[in-house]
Amino acid sequence: MPFISSIRGSFGPQSKSKRNGSKFMIAGGDVTTAGGYRIHTFTTVGNNILGTAEFGFPVTLEAFVYGAGGAAGSNNWGQSNGWSFGGGGGYSYGVISAAAGKSYLVKVGARGEFAQGANLVEGGGAGGTSWGNGGGGGLSGIFDTSYSFSNSVLIAGGGGGGGTSRASGQGVNRGGGGGGSTGQDGTSYSGNRHGRGGTQSGIQLPSAGEYGSGGWFAPGQLTGGHPEPHGGGGGGGYYGGSGGSYFEPNDMGGGGGGSSYASGIVANASLQQASYQTPPSGTYYNGSYGNGSTNVSSAGQQGQVVIRYLI
Repeated sequence: MPFISSIRGSFGPQSKSKRNGSKFMIAGGDVTTAGGYRIHTFTTVGNNILGTAEFGFPVTLEAFVYGAGGAAGSNNWGQSNGWSFGGGGGYSYGVISAAAGKSYLVKVGARGEFAQGANLVEGGGAGGTSWGNGGGGGLSGIFDTSYSFSNSVLIAGGGGGGGTSRASGQGVNRGGGGGGSTGQDGTSYSGNRHGRGGTQSGIQLPSAGEYGSGGWFAPGQLTGGHPEPHGGGGGGGYYGGSGGSYFEPNDMGGGGGGSSYASGIVANASLQQASYQTPPSGTYYNGSYGNGSTNVSSAGQQGQVVIRYLI
């Protein structure tokens, strides 16, 4: 959605700030008011624009960011109860002093899909082969002007995709939760074939599987990794989680969650990690966004970004 330079009229009446009676307006998302706040809710997956009018001084914005959840695995490997849950997305909170005339890009993460193929558009790693593994959820975040690693302001990591195992039980090869300064590792039957969570400074790979480490599409900045060659995909994040590793007889490891991030301009930052499929229950969380899938062969839930300020 392009930035709208003429905000008045397109987005309703302007509001008064508490400072010198000056008027300002911020545009973007679905706008509501409650409790003395104007609230902008972003649920359209992909790039959204938050623009500030020329009001002459900073406006203090509170941001509530939820990463997307990963998809669950399937039963395609011959074990009726061997599939595992996808990881939930993380939750990040912070206070941003927005400059006059500034525009921010708001990224809403795509849900992890139960599909194999190239990386998902919004940063989550795709699931493994048709043997049945879930893709990772995409990151959600706020970026200075445009979407790039160097422009990151506040990010919530996405959850890793669930894997599959011949061993019984949905908890065997789970996707790791996104969020926190380091994303949660996935799980694996043998204990070391799972995807690893992204960090603040780089990526981590699982132990090599039977086909060798060359089978991975490695995670990176803002991007989760593919598995090798079976397993769950990694969640997107400041640094993405890695995909799971394959190892006979019981491992198609779950993907790792992506890390969250807050830049130096964010005050009172809080980066919370999901607990496997369950996202943190932050402000404006309503159960409709960010959950890892708990249904066999099913996608996770997309992310959400909410921004509010006093009126």
